[in-house]
Amino acid sequence: MVATDIFHASILLWAAGIADLVGGNVDLAATGWLTLGSIPEVLVGSQLTVRLPEQGIRAVLGIVVLVSEMKLAAAF
Repeated sequence: MVATDIFHASILLWAAGIADLVGGNVDLAATGWLTLGSIPEVLVGSQLTVRLPEQGIRAVLGIVVLVSEMKLAAAF
């Protein structure tokens, strides 16, 4: 069930991204820099997740989600 949700979300993401690109709402320079900057983060993160204990990763992810939620709530 989770995999189908992720697949569906990725299809919607691509559709919205292509629509924004066609509409001229995408800053390609910023998108390129963000993509380039995410490569080292993915490589480091993938190495850390196999070395850190599962409980620690769950705690960090929970904190990130909580802080993101609080910032989103404060924006409204």
